[in-house]
Amino acid sequence: MRMPTVLKIGLDASQIDLRTLPGVTEDDIRRGGQEADRELALAGFNVSTCALFLADKEALALKQKLAEHSYDCIVVGAGLRTLPAHTVLFERVMNILRTQASSSSISFNTGPEDTLAAVQRSLGDQASV
Repeated sequence: MRMPTVLKIGLDASQIDLRTLPGVTEDDIRRGGQEADRELALAGFNVSTCALFLADKEALALKQKLAEHSYDCIVVGAGLRTLPAHTVLFERVMNILRTQASSSSISFNTGPEDTLAAVQRSLGDQASV
């Protein structure tokens, strides 16, 4: 049986304004993402990550990922979509997904700790591998 594919999209840890997350470090953010990857893999998903940089106004890294592979589910991270300073990049990402990944389900997490639940919610029966 084919493993469902998941693409996690989020800001690179170096791009997050840590002043908005008191007590959190870049390493904490990276570890959280790695733990989410581990949980998804253990649950039977083939996981890829696309870390975005604020200077990449066109989200070229995402366009390249989507050109290389199709995904069953795409998770858009909370750090990208919840901070007002990232609204323009979030809009760009959503429009890219609408045009380049229209057959993928889209899910949103509130942090790395509920990424698996977000994917399972989005994929429903397909999440049972």
